[in-house]
This record gives sequence, C-alpha cells and structure tokens, in this order.
Amino acid sequence: MRFNDLFKFKWDHQKILGFKIFIVMVLSVFILIIFYLSTIASPYEKILKLKDECRGGNSKACAELADIAKHDEDYDMRRVAVHNITDQSLMIEIVKKDKDQDIRMAALINPSLADQDFLAEIAKNDVNSDMRKAAIKNPNFDNQILLAEIAKNSEDPKAPREIAAHKLKDKSLAQIVYADLFKNEKKEYSRIYLAWQLTDQALLSDIAKNDESASVREVAVLKLSDQVLLTEITKNDKSGMIRMKAADQLKDKSLAQSVYADLVKNNKDRLVRIEAADRLNDKDLAQLVYADCAKNEKDKWSRVYLVEKLTNQALLSDIAKNDKESRVRKAAKERLQELKKK
Repeated sequence: MRFNDLFKFKWDHQKILGFKIFIVMVLSVFILIIFYLSTIASPYEKILKLKDECRGGNSKACAELADIAKHDEDYDMRRVAVHNITDQSLMIEIVKKDKDQDIRMAALINPSLADQDFLAEIAKNDVNSDMRKAAIKNPNFDNQILLAEIAKNSEDPKAPREIAAHKLKDKSLAQIVYADLFKNEKKEYSRIYLAWQLTDQALLSDIAKNDESASVREVAVLKLSDQVLLTEITKNDKSGMIRMKAADQLKDKSLAQSVYADLVKNNKDRLVRIEAADRLNDKDLAQLVYADCAKNEKDKWSRVYLVEKLTNQALLSDIAKNDKESRVRKAAKERLQELKKK
C-alpha cells in the first residue's frame, strides 16, 4: 500500500462532506430568495384581494383598504392601496390633504376617480405642474373645452399642452399644438416624440430636409408620402441610414435597389452597408458585403449575424478555424453544416 492510500478514504469523506455543505448552502439561499419574494408579493396580493372583495360589495374589505391607503407606514403599500380604492370622497380627500405628492398623484390617476369638476379644477389651477399632468392623464378626464384651452396655452411653459393635445377629439387642433410644440422644443427626445405625432406633410417635408438631428429627420422620412421628396432625400441626405429609410418608402422599387447598391459600395458606415445588403435583390453583391464585414467587424455578435448569412464555404471554414471568438467559430461550423445539408 502506498503512503497516499492511507488518507484516500479520509479525502473522499471530506469531499462528500464539502459537497453536502455546498448543497445545504445553495438550498438555504434558494429558500431565503423565495421567502423574500413572498414577503414582497403577499402584501400587494392582499391589496388586490381587498380591492376585488370591496368591489364585490364587502364593506369590511373596503374599510380595510381605505385604512391602508390613509395610514399604512409602508409607502409602497399606501401607494398601491390608493391606486386601487374606489371611494370617490376618500380619493379627493387624499389629493387635497396628503403630504406626499406621489401619493396624491396615485389618487389622481386612479381609474375609479371620475369627478369631472374636481379633475378639471386640479388640471387648470393646481400650482404643481405634475399634479396638473396627473389630472389630465386620468382616464376619465374628458373635458374637451378645458383640454383645448390647456393645449392652446403657449404662454405657460409648464402647461401640460402635449398631454392635453393627445386627448383632444379635435385632431386638427391637436396637430396645430404638436406643430407649435415641435418648433419650440429643444430636447431631441421630445422632438422625436412630437415628430411621430405630426401628420402635416408640408411640415414633415421641411423637417426631413432641414432638421439638424438625424434621428428627427428619420422619423419625418418614415411618415412622408411625397415620392419626389423621398427620391431627393435618397440622393442628398448626409446620413446613409436616412437615405436607406427613404428608399424603403419609394414605390419605384428598381430605384430603391439602386440606392441600396450605392450604399453597399460607397457608404463608410458598416452597419448601413449590412442593412442595405439585406435589402438587395443582387445576392452576389450582398454576399461580398457580408464577407467583407464578417472579416473586419469588431463586434462578435455582429460577426455571428454575418456568418449566419454567408454562403462562401471556404470563408466559413477559415472563420470556423481561426476566429478569436468561440461563439463566432461555433456559428461558422453550424452554418457550414447547414449548407452541406442543402
């Protein structure tokens, strides 16, 4: 017997003990996670249960739900309860008197709050712009006269004009408001949103040709129907992506194909070249683009995407052997197997 054999059983026993300890630790963590999730879920489930019972006519459930909404020490519990109560007078009381603005707003947007006069009062006169917005967002608020008044109020920079315009039944007025807001808005993300709301082709044409933001121009292009202008944009816009999106809108598909081919051959943005290649009817030209980008693209997931489009088996074999990323090599091998089955 070798010297090491004297300790073999002891070593095996230690490994088994260690494995048991590891399993116990994993199970303990799992149980703690389940317990934690249950402590989060159960209070909210309680509120939803109380809401259903209250709406079913259980006055005791209504009273308990109201008590949570007014007095519970847990902020989230109160907020959820306030959003689910059905007592109109209690909701109004919370909006008027509660010290926490978020709780007041939760009461305001409660879909059960339907007092039009009260909502109108808050929407028009509350000193806090967020409270005014919440009142307008209430799904029951439908005072079209007041909505129009708020939407047209260009003198107050904090007036929730955009939200009011969205609820207008007079779509012509809504478009006037969106156009005015767009012209005076400086934040790009807000101008993108407003551009999506616009339907005026003349204004969209001006935006598509002249806006300094490529993202805003792209939205306008997607909403254009003027074929002459779209053709002009495919030739002249400095953004390859916008030229491609304009080509997508063309009814002349042969012209669109020529735009895609030009982008594939001449654009410096590899992403634009790949997307244009995806649109090409000329599959041989598309394969040249995929091959070039598959060899030179730095992002591994982009290379995986390109490999899955390749038909050149020699190139795929090279990638399967030599690419530095295992996921790309695997994709190349799978693509080769797929092609060999055809």
